[in-house]
Amino acid sequence: MILEKTLDPRESIEWSVVGHDILRLDGPAKVRGAHFYLADMPFPGALHCALARSTYPHANLLRVDVDAARAVPGVVSVFTGADLAAAKDVRPTYGPAFRDQPILAIEKVRYAGEPIAAVAAETLEAAEHAASLIEASYEDLPHVQDPYEAAQQGAPVVHETFEPAGAFADLMALTGHPGTNICTHYKQRHGDAGKALAEADRVFEDTYLCPPVSHAHLEPHGVAAWFDPSGRLIIYSTTQSPFFVRADLAGIFGLALGDVRVVVPPLGGSYGGKIYDKLEPVTCLMAKVTGRPVRLHLRREEVFFTSSRHGAATKIWTGVKDGKITVRKMEVYYDAGAYAEVGPRIAQKTGSTAPGP
Repeated sequence: MILEKTLDPRESIEWSVVGHDILRLDGPAKVRGAHFYLADMPFPGALHCALARSTYPHANLLRVDVDAARAVPGVVSVFTGADLAAAKDVRPTYGPAFRDQPILAIEKVRYAGEPIAAVAAETLEAAEHAASLIEASYEDLPHVQDPYEAAQQGAPVVHETFEPAGAFADLMALTGHPGTNICTHYKQRHGDAGKALAEADRVFEDTYLCPPVSHAHLEPHGVAAWFDPSGRLIIYSTTQSPFFVRADLAGIFGLALGDVRVVVPPLGGSYGGKIYDKLEPVTCLMAKVTGRPVRLHLRREEVFFTSSRHGAATKIWTGVKDGKITVRKMEVYYDAGAYAEVGPRIAQKTGSTAPGP
């Protein structure tokens, strides 16, 4: 059979979306300023959480004095890393690549701004005031801020051991490099770069330095959490990764996946800054400790402590011959900060995109 006409399904189907301009469902509410974000939502009976943070970038945590904080009217609970270490029914660490980040610092702090204690109180003012009264004693340890310097032998070591999280297929093989500050060393090769550079008519060698940069989403991170009467954990979070957060929280608190529910309200921006766990573990911990709903919303200055795009030191060699690019070699040192987070995946993706289109 020979078709004399090309069939066009649009001739016989009344398309409702394809080929039409469709109004955003959330557009009118956003234009009117009537959109409900997490901070706008009421959670009856919820306590407010505030965090006391380290003032040292790298130090042994000798003592955390919370007596004055507990005496503040309206304070319901104050919890420290020592309390966390003593808890038998809570896994104290989390993370997507390695379980390297404690919910609250235990015996050691690894960056300035790391939470060392959490306060839950009837009002935000009481919680923040109590957190400001918490005092800590430290034994200062050497630290470096340059990623290249941190990767060298003899640099002060931030983590003595690495515990792979085993959460993602592409990160399953990670082991870390104990005794160093390197959480992953990824290599990708195609052809003989050394030979091609030697044969090039000209080699361009460039170094680029990029500092860590805040994602600058308008809405800061926030979480509200509680355990219902049946023991199920309910979380409202600004996360971009609800399914990972659900799985990680189930592991932290020894729950079945079906007993953890994560709800993500409309986000006021994220750009990767709200991916994976951020405030969920500590908020859920305080909900467990108090037996009440707890909410935690960061102030803008706290966002800078919490998440940023990786800083990088990048060196690129590009060889050309007969007017064509024939070879590219690239060496990158990423600054993942005190904890690996998803840094290993960033390194892997860099290897795939380095040659260009």
